[in-house]
Amino acid sequence: MKTVPAIMLEQWLTSILGHMEADDPGYLDTLPQLPQVILKNEASSRFWRGEAFSHALELLCGRSGRRGRSLTISADDCVDGNPVRELLERSLQKLAEGYHLEALTFNQLKELS
Repeated sequence: MKTVPAIMLEQWLTSILGHMEADDPGYLDTLPQLPQVILKNEASSRFWRGEAFSHALELLCGRSGRRGRSLTISADDCVDGNPVRELLERSLQKLAEGYHLEALTFNQLKELS
């Protein structure tokens, strides 16, 4: 059973995917802010951040209060060649591992309310 944050995250990113797949593959480039998810795991004092660009998924993870390490995954290496879908899959996996939703970009919060 999915938690409320997982359902909200999935609904929001699925909405963006719908626009990209049905209406406009360049939809991400029209958004004032790119999709970004920030997760934290209090038990391990770790953070995880993912931001989807049209060409790649940028990840940053590490211990809270530290710089962390970054990873860039090109769109070609993302699930279905789509950085937003990759962001969704990885975010849901982190939530399943005990992370909790810390923040979404401002536009995402408006869409969810």
